[in-house]
Amino acid sequence: MTQISELIVLKNGKIINYLAYRPRYKLLAEINDQHDFIRDSVLLASYLKNFHQRLKLYHGNINPKRIYIQPYGLGNLRIYSSAVISLSHGGEYEDVYQLNYYNKTYASKELLAKMKDRNTIQKFSKRFLMREDYHQFKVTVKRVSKKIRYNPERNKILHQFLTSLDDSEIETIEQFFDKVIVNIAFQISLFKNLRMHNNFNFSKGLVASIPMMINHNISKSSWFFRNSRMWDAQNSHYQVELSENLLLNLMILQDLSFEMAYNQQSDVVYETAIKSICALYDQRFATPEECRAQLLWLDTLRTFHQKFFSKLVDTTVKNDSSIEASNLIQTGQILFIQKFQELAAMEGQEQLRYMIQAMIYTLWRTIERINVLYSDKKDPLLIKYFDIVEYTLILCTLDVEFQHRMKLHFVKIIVECLKIRILPIECLNYTPYAKFISPQ
Repeated sequence: MTQISELIVLKNGKIINYLAYRPRYKLLAEINDQHDFIRDSVLLASYLKNFHQRLKLYHGNINPKRIYIQPYGLGNLRIYSSAVISLSHGGEYEDVYQLNYYNKTYASKELLAKMKDRNTIQKFSKRFLMREDYHQFKVTVKRVSKKIRYNPERNKILHQFLTSLDDSEIETIEQFFDKVIVNIAFQISLFKNLRMHNNFNFSKGLVASIPMMINHNISKSSWFFRNSRMWDAQNSHYQVELSENLLLNLMILQDLSFEMAYNQQSDVVYETAIKSICALYDQRFATPEECRAQLLWLDTLRTFHQKFFSKLVDTTVKNDSSIEASNLIQTGQILFIQKFQELAAMEGQEQLRYMIQAMIYTLWRTIERINVLYSDKKDPLLIKYFDIVEYTLILCTLDVEFQHRMKLHFVKIIVECLKIRILPIECLNYTPYAKFISPQ
């Protein structure tokens, strides 16, 4: 495929084609894994909601063979359509829109009945077209789901998603979001499912991109947010969610830790964001200090990145072998080890587990950043970072099951990244497959 991204073809001022995809996408029709299916179905709903609300477009040709999803769960989804209509004029119920095309297999009975009359030019209202897109979305998801094998008792999140499609009170994608996906319990279940079964994909930032897509009041796209230097703690979505559910927002903050601890260079901006977060928790804790204590894992992660790893990167890139540089790195290493050990010494090791989750679930983004920015020096940096992740896992001694699960995630991410050749082969040493490395 040629690389094309959201190309709208106009003729005499009218949309005649809409094409948006990228190389190496897979079709929704090709999905057969239950966990990939729930992830990509939510992404499809997110994409269509954005299609309606931000782009003000009617799709009109939603079907499994026209939906392209980028491998590895980056949250990128593109749809080909020759039926796109701009919904920028006319009222909600005015019949002013004429169809360019419709797919008989996925169209609603109501649409098919109207299009039978070939002697009359049929026009439709915005409300009708919004309902039509939702009908095609339902038919598409249900058709793909027929080949997905799953146990409703063991995969309750997928069962809930599919049964909600038949809710008689839901007529549009937007209503589906408001009633199903925006629901906090659904989000928590979804993120837990992704962490458990799509952990490599999850570590690319899916958990933070979905909340951005599901907030109807967001003016900036999820990808602008994902690439921004710092999370805006005044964002209305997070104000609502942080005050309502600590577990959900712990997951979101862990995912954002890559931006907050690693990307953000300004201590002033970081502290401002932390104060904003604590202000949202003011009714949960007696004092701001109590709230800040719940974010000790994030402060520790930032100390590691700012005081040690960023300094290691600088000296490695500059080939600085001076005594001053060595002393600076050694001082930073002593500091972060002390901080890590303090977390490990805390009762229950809860803060240590939070930090480990943040490191594992943002690991792919760390790997990618090192590959992109320091390509000729990446190998020693990656190996050192993996040494530290492995050391952190060793510190977790009070919850063996958690330690084992995080280690499995760590190994899977390494294996997947080796497959796409963004890690040195020596990284197999952190997996059970080290014996397959050929001796030098």
